Amino acid sequence: MENRIETRRPYAIVHEALLTALSEDRTGAEIVISVSSVAEHFAVSRPPVERALRMLVAEGLVERTSGGKFIRPGARENPVPVKTVLDRLPLDVVSRARQKGSWQPLYDQVERMIVRFLPFGSYKLIESAMADYFGVSRTVTNDVLHRLEERGLVRRGEKGRWIVEQLSQHHLSDIYQLRRLLEPAALVESAPQLDAAFLEGAVERIHRALAVRGNLYAEELQAIERDLHTHALSHCRNARLLAVIRQAQVLHITYLYLPNQSASEAERTQYLSEHLQVFEALAREAFKVAEQALVFHLESSEKRASERLRQASDAEAEAAPPFLLRQP
Repeated sequence: MENRIETRRPYAIVHEALLTALSEDRTGAEIVISVSSVAEHFAVSRPPVERALRMLVAEGLVERTSGGKFIRPGARENPVPVKTVLDRLPLDVVSRARQKGSWQPLYDQVERMIVRFLPFGSYKLIESAMADYFGVSRTVTNDVLHRLEERGLVRRGEKGRWIVEQLSQHHLSDIYQLRRLLEPAALVESAPQLDAAFLEGAVERIHRALAVRGNLYAEELQAIERDLHTHALSHCRNARLLAVIRQAQVLHITYLYLPNQSASEAERTQYLSEHLQVFEALAREAFKVAEQALVFHLESSEKRASERLRQASDAEAEAAPPFLLRQP
């Protein structure tokens, strides 16, 4: 079957990627390994990360402190957060790690498929038909669907059936209103704890993107997105606030996946310039300016997403895969 997907267990993928990252670090500094940071970086849940770290402990490469934290032993004067080390991994290594988990390759495909049909109506998703279509087990499809449910792309309807609801302009407006209220608040709390090396790396990535007028691979664009909308907020201590933000952010992928969409050079450079304004303000510790720049970026992003949704809604829907049934 042409849609079949080869899979590997997530913990093995994370273990391999961490082993590469730690072995290539030459700083000699202690590396503080946050389970949540690793999980976010590789787009996996916490259990496989914890299992991978226990394997590294058994191999003598990582230690677990009395407080339950994981560290790579080294000089303690300037400990390094694991994100700094992971950011040094080549994009192709990170991309392969994200694509090879037992459910991750399927998740990426199904997410794109669902988003492509969000403007056109509501759909019933048939799990058994999805498993047949991709040639995977129901265990894998169930993992995918629960992940999609966590991110707000599907929900359980009557009798436990999976439903994909249409994305309307009103829904999009509600999402961005939520983001404008929450993300700047999280940024202000997180900003004083942001590592200087991270800020320098984020600014450098944006400058490289501007040098090619925003003509980026999807992985490069997503790295820039994560810098601002995930990592820059990650030191906010309110875990519930961050969870709500993550769910609200899922619809930000619409501008990546909607059919027949392409951004102009002016739009791409404007988007990148907005990111740059936030990070330059953070780098000089002008946190209030950074907060205002993020609000402006989210307002501009809503306008761009709204126009893309309008254009997609006016287009004719293509044929849906057999596991998506259009609802009357």
